[in-house]
Amino acid sequence: AQTRIVSLYADAPCYIAFGDASVTADANDHYFPSGIYYDVSIGGDASAHYTHMAVLQVSDAGTVYISEKE
Repeated sequence: AQTRIVSLYADAPCYIAFGDASVTADANDHYFPSGIYYDVSIGGDASAHYTHMAVLQVSDAGTVYISEKE
């Protein structure tokens, strides 16, 4: 509940979406390239707080790494 930022890294390109437990990702969502680290705000204080992330691979199978920050 205290997490406001998460760091992401993917070793294959993908699409990502944030939302509640029903979130799904599709090709219209945020494109996330492979090989970069990116910090994402997931809300807090006066804004909505996302609790889930969905990932859709672009072509190659890969792994998305996520770590929380406060």
